[in-house]
Amino acid sequence: MPPAIVEKLSSVHKDQVFAFGNHHAPPESDTPSPAAAEDDQDKVSLSTLLLKWFFLIVALCLALSTAFGLWMGLTQTPRKKVRWTLVVAGSLIPVALLLF
Repeated sequence: MPPAIVEKLSSVHKDQVFAFGNHHAPPESDTPSPAAAEDDQDKVSLSTLLLKWFFLIVALCLALSTAFGLWMGLTQTPRKKVRWTLVVAGSLIPVALLLF
């Protein structure tokens, strides 16, 4: 069983909630009714909503800074062949690593 902080951080990554996941909870014998499950899904705490907005802003800033870095790299380097080789290599190497 991983440490508690690792479980909490992984739930932020997977579920966008800073809480323990359900994977270590003992199985319950009775299952809640579908109406009760829908009510639980409709309730979103303020902290969860703020966390989701924060990660949205972080993702948008990451995309913007990546686009700005590409623009700077492609317009400021005098050697055209080197810059495009690096852009293609930087795109293909992570894809190749994912496939292995």
